[in-house]
Amino acid sequence: FTVSGLKFTGDTNSQVHYRFVPSISSPELSYQIVFVDFRGKTFPIDTRCLSGICSGEAKLDGGYLGYSVSVSVTDGKITRSIPVADNLVFSQGNASWTPINS
Repeated sequence: FTVSGLKFTGDTNSQVHYRFVPSISSPELSYQIVFVDFRGKTFPIDTRCLSGICSGEAKLDGGYLGYSVSVSVTDGKITRSIPVADNLVFSQGNASWTPINS
C-alpha cells in the first residue's frame, strides 16, 4: 500500500484541505487520514475516495502546531497504515510539509 499525489492546502488557520491517491482503490475499502500534533493529540478522519482520489477537509487545533500525517486502508479485517508527511504547517492559502516516502 502506497500513497501518491499528496497535497495539502490551508483553508483557514485551523482547517486544511487534503488530497491523495492510494495505490489500492475499491468501494469495499475504507480509508482514513490521521493528523497528530506535537502534543500527541490525534485527529482521525474517515475519508471519501471517488474515482481513486481521496480528498476532504480536516479541522485541527491550529496550522502552526506541526502535524505528522498517516493514511490507512482497511477491508474490515486487515488494516494497513503508512506515514505520509511530517511537520505539516498551514495557514489560509498555504501549507508546507516534509514528505515521507514509504
